[in-house]
Amino acid sequence: MKLAMLFGRSPFPCAERALCKVIGRRVFEDISAQCPDRRFLFGAASVQSGKTEREMMNLVADILKCGVAPRVLPTELEHLPAGLSLQTLRDAGCIAIIRNSVFRGVVCVNPARIPPQLQRYENLEYLLAPWDEIAVALVASERAFRLQQELRSSEEFQEREETFERVLSFLADEVERYSDTPQVRISLEGGVVQYIFQTSRDGKTGRGEIHRSLIPQMEAFLGTAGTRPQIIAGREFLVRELEKGCYYEMYWTSQISGQVVDSLENGRREEEHVPVLLIDDSETFGSVVERFFSRQNISVQRRTSARLALQELQHGKLAPRIIVCDLHMPGMNGIEFVREIRRIESLQDVSIVMLTSDDEVANEIALIRLGIEAYIRKSSDPRILCAHVERVLDRSKDRHLN
Repeated sequence: MKLAMLFGRSPFPCAERALCKVIGRRVFEDISAQCPDRRFLFGAASVQSGKTEREMMNLVADILKCGVAPRVLPTELEHLPAGLSLQTLRDAGCIAIIRNSVFRGVVCVNPARIPPQLQRYENLEYLLAPWDEIAVALVASERAFRLQQELRSSEEFQEREETFERVLSFLADEVERYSDTPQVRISLEGGVVQYIFQTSRDGKTGRGEIHRSLIPQMEAFLGTAGTRPQIIAGREFLVRELEKGCYYEMYWTSQISGQVVDSLENGRREEEHVPVLLIDDSETFGSVVERFFSRQNISVQRRTSARLALQELQHGKLAPRIIVCDLHMPGMNGIEFVREIRRIESLQDVSIVMLTSDDEVANEIALIRLGIEAYIRKSSDPRILCAHVERVLDRSKDRHLN
């Protein structure tokens, strides 16, 4: 076998060629034939030689005149060079070295396998490290990146919601200033949201327009307030659809009849017995979800640890009808939590909705087999989560009445 066929060509030194010198050509060829994934080549060589993988790498590093990373740390994926993906790094057996938000080089199994798009960098820094350690650091990097995206998305969503609530409160204040009837008609056409109301003093028509940037929030509000009242800024809003997707009538607090108020109060009392338990180690994401639920008059209990929540459930300190749980949490993840819940006879009827930020089909299949109610991406519209929760609560209410 020709060595060129084994090693390939690269502007960077080849760790495999150096390894061949360390363990001998015959042994190297035997190991190569049994190791199709070259990232594991050093591990296979260490088993054959009786040395640790890092000892083998130190010998190779002496030949290549490079260093061995004392440890492999997670990287900041948001600062990767343009066009360089996490999968490209994983395939090449590399992880990026980033200092002060600037890309400096890679920790790798073999410099000769550094991705081509990095070969244009002058004075590229590279260090050797075992693939197992690099793989663990890549997984940690991906989780940290997704968490950061979730937090950023949650913060942006919360900011938009707070802005919308201020605008809605301003709208109600304006109407109440000129009219004794807290009621407006809303038109949603051509990317423009307008509201119209009648003044009490002279019967004239008052009108205003809501900024385009808040149209998604207004559409979501009109859709959900039409099915159940929403409490915003101390007012209880209710919406009636006049023409699907275009015209609505909105009124609040004093316009809601006593019968409707009594119905709402009864609904709240019933839901106190069937609250939602939200388990998520992210305070920011948890507060956003709780805020959204509160607008639907759905009571929420929050916990940041699945393990601690499980203890409270086992001792009867929590009695939810539905549990909304994050998949990836420290200590006990969502799959482990569901398995434990399914072992507790008193909790067999509790519905579970799992939230996730990844696309791992294996996790979804495992959880479906464990009998969860739904598997929802955190990036999804929060109305999807709300719809699943409302369905479970309504189903629970029907069972109670029957």
